[in-house]
Amino acid sequence: MSSVKMLRPRLNSILFKLTFEEHVNNIKPSIIAVTLACEELKKSESFNKLLELVLLVGNYMNSGSRNAQSLGFKINFLCKVR
Repeated sequence: MSSVKMLRPRLNSILFKLTFEEHVNNIKPSIIAVTLACEELKKSESFNKLLELVLLVGNYMNSGSRNAQSLGFKINFLCKVR
């Protein structure tokens, strides 16, 4: 066995292949929930209006600064909106 090149990565690959389906089955409900939530957000008219309002306010706040030409906001800013 010591003569096999790259034995550890090969064994890790085999282990990954053998346990992949089990891992997917364990997280499948979460994947489905996130997918449904994303679809709901894409269809949500009120969420669309919220993003539009945040973008408008951000653009207004940038208008008097050195960032006057930037149109947009960083997505992590949405976590700060209350």
